[in-house]
Amino acid sequence: MKLTTPLTTALLVCAGPAVAETINFFNIGTSTTSALVRNGVTVTGSANINVLSLNGLGIVGGSSDSIVDSGETIRFTFTAPALSVTYALSTAGQFGSIGVLNDPLLLGERTIEAFSPLGVSLGTIAQSDADRSVSSLFGGVPIGSFSMTALQNEFFRIDSLTFVLGPSLSEESARFAASSAVLGRRVAMGANDVSRMRGRDSLTTRDANVSLARAGKPDTGDAAVSRSSMSHGAMAEEVYTWLDFTGFRSEDDGTARSYTGRGIQIGADIAVSPDMVVGLSLGVQELDASDGAFSQDGNLQFLQPYLAYRAGAWSGAATLTYGQGDYTQTSTSGTGKGETRLTALAFTGAYDIALDQSMTLTPTLELAHGDERTEGVSGTLTGATAETVRFTQVSVGARMGSSLMGGEAFAGLHADWLGTSSNTVLVSDALVDDGWTGRVEVGLSTELRPALDLDVSLEVSGLGGDLQEISGGLRFAFRF
Repeated sequence: MKLTTPLTTALLVCAGPAVAETINFFNIGTSTTSALVRNGVTVTGSANINVLSLNGLGIVGGSSDSIVDSGETIRFTFTAPALSVTYALSTAGQFGSIGVLNDPLLLGERTIEAFSPLGVSLGTIAQSDADRSVSSLFGGVPIGSFSMTALQNEFFRIDSLTFVLGPSLSEESARFAASSAVLGRRVAMGANDVSRMRGRDSLTTRDANVSLARAGKPDTGDAAVSRSSMSHGAMAEEVYTWLDFTGFRSEDDGTARSYTGRGIQIGADIAVSPDMVVGLSLGVQELDASDGAFSQDGNLQFLQPYLAYRAGAWSGAATLTYGQGDYTQTSTSGTGKGETRLTALAFTGAYDIALDQSMTLTPTLELAHGDERTEGVSGTLTGATAETVRFTQVSVGARMGSSLMGGEAFAGLHADWLGTSSNTVLVSDALVDDGWTGRVEVGLSTELRPALDLDVSLEVSGLGGDLQEISGGLRFAFRF
């Protein structure tokens, strides 16, 4: 099983806990307006809004300009999905019998109609008791707007409004794009590493070696086989099959963010020439992300053709990853569903230098580029703008390999450069892990028995950057 533990310190801009906003309409002066805009809410009505100092809000017309009465309507529209919506009245009652605040009797009867953030009516409910809650009437779901209409011969005046604003649609979309891009890139690069190593292992196995065996002699530059520990002469016409169980977890204690993944990757390849194999890999990852204010969970399935080759001391690999993901995002505004599409292309080149009969130095260069497109489907992500996050990664370094009895041990040192971009400012602001970082690796390859190989490895990356990652791997390979 492959375990990866990235420890992130700056990846997404974390939203803090939601804070209730209370607007007191009785202390904002006296005025008459068609639309009153205050701190995340716009107030309109069936006629102009009358703002009364020391009193609150009424509607111009009807029996009195200082109240909402007999069929008049006042509306509150929020700039983002609102939760925990309540209000207070400075007066309410029936004509001929004035009610007293908090008196459950004779409070002005009214109907309340609420709408979802997408403008869909949540229903109309009558309210005439001391309850001042709007959210509880509609099951606590996010509210985009609501209206209050006084029944015949009833009246009331709005004193204050209290609410908690959730993320806007653009914020929901940006968080979904940034978070799924982190997960998608991690899956793509991890899958590329797995397929690249399996292609290399397939070539060396077919060449009757446990590990990389073609090496250039320092004095002549000629290619030579530096070691050999098993013989599978018929392997050139056989199928090399492998299976990897994968998983990763990342945490950032400072911002309460975490990312996890669990999955499986399988592949098989055949030789198309003595020095080249082509194969196909399939994989699926269950993924989760959380940053305190948002959480995502879903899965990503991917298909990955790969190629590995060697030419004397030179070797290389190429992979193409195509994946599709489905996620559910949860925030204080509710839940939404979205889809992602991942595409990535990677190339790796290496050159083996035989230092002696048992030790090989292999300089490497890896280039990768990809993008992930996200799109909202339903819920809080309905209508979300499609976003695309692009990434480019360059790795340079070297690996030192030493043959052991029945296997090989290796250690490597690499420098990785990452660049990411998006056309949306909110998403781009969350992509903060660009730049150079360091990476070290150690591992061991061995043959458990004929036709069954085992690899174990440990890697630490992101050294010197905001995103540190530790990964381990356990791989089984079969020949048949």
